[in-house]
Amino acid sequence: MANVNVTLSVNTGSIVNPNVDAYCTFGQGNGVSNENYTTEANVGDTITWQGVSSSSPTTDVVNITSINYTGGQNIFDQNVINGNNGTPEKVIATIASSTQGEEEEYTINFTVYNGANRRNGSFSIDPKIIVNP
Repeated sequence: MANVNVTLSVNTGSIVNPNVDAYCTFGQGNGVSNENYTTEANVGDTITWQGVSSSSPTTDVVNITSINYTGGQNIFDQNVINGNNGTPEKVIATIASSTQGEEEEYTINFTVYNGANRRNGSFSIDPKIIVNP
């Protein structure tokens, strides 16, 4: 069992709906959209989703508020996994047994706070997870 970190880097100074993809990245290479970004993990691995500001990392906060199952095999055995209410907020979940070789589509819901806790908005992005066979 391993710990897998998924970090969403957000340009907190510029992000706007509906063009979220233009301001976010998981660190994937050119030509891979956020929707096609896929995290690979194994049964029993614990995944931690966290957000960081790429434009103002010392003053802005990206809270990952929930992970919502949207399609494929539900590898976490629940449809919504809420954040841990930390600062910044993260979501932590462990991949269920009997999901080898399965792929899940999910939505990451997150909020952005600029400077002194001024909320800039709520956003979502839709990557994938595949469980290694």
